[in-house]
Amino acid sequence: MNKSKQNIENGFSKISSHYEQLDKTSSLINWMRKRVRKHLYKELKPAAKILEINCGSGIDAVYFAKKGYNIHATDIAPGMIDFVTSKIKSESLKKNLSCQRLSFNELNKLNPQKYNHIFSNFGGLNCSSEEELQEVFGLFKQLLSPNGKITLVLMPKICIWEFLKIFKGNKTAFRRLKKDGVFANIEGEQVHTFYHSAKSTKKLLLKDFKNFKVENICFLAPTGNHVDFPEKYPVLFNTLSLFDKISNKISFFRGYGDYYILTASVK
Repeated sequence: MNKSKQNIENGFSKISSHYEQLDKTSSLINWMRKRVRKHLYKELKPAAKILEINCGSGIDAVYFAKKGYNIHATDIAPGMIDFVTSKIKSESLKKNLSCQRLSFNELNKLNPQKYNHIFSNFGGLNCSSEEELQEVFGLFKQLLSPNGKITLVLMPKICIWEFLKIFKGNKTAFRRLKKDGVFANIEGEQVHTFYHSAKSTKKLLLKDFKNFKVENICFLAPTGNHVDFPEKYPVLFNTLSLFDKISNKISFFRGYGDYYILTASVK
């Protein structure tokens, strides 16, 4: 196993409990999740069979399993998969939810079957360079049933909130623009992180996919690390979140922010 992959496993295993805590305490993170889920609901078929990659501690997998969808959740980090396994047992979800420790670079190792939807939330795919993403995307079509779809949530290069750090003298303000990515410190582990524009992601998918839909998350609303912003500045947060919704009605602004959601259908 190469060092980069080992760092991802270790870092995200260590941070798994923090993810669980944020889901219980952060209204901002839950607001962001609701945005993703609302988008996904519009695209899912009833009782769809979903493959979730980089599922984390299973927060979304459990949510959709309880709604009657059939989910196979995968993640490279053993600490994350431990959480999913315990939830399947404690919440009696064995009928609708299964999990497997597996990198999204190894989707060819899945048992042969077809899914209606492939889902990836909150930037897990940003651990891959553009070349690595192309290989991952090349595996998607063979895993999807006819008329299958993908919904990917990634971190783009353009994020207004991060750019504003320059006024505080923060040298990381423009880190997302670095061609070769940056190293993020995840619980003491250096994880190579790349930022992908919606345009470049669509270009990688064009061979096998069509009907692209893109939506912003946190275009003007605060980024996910400002976890207590809605409680500290409720009026400002409500105003900024309203502008977020407006930005998605203007095609020029779609694909920017802390994250963007991209959905496409198999050709």
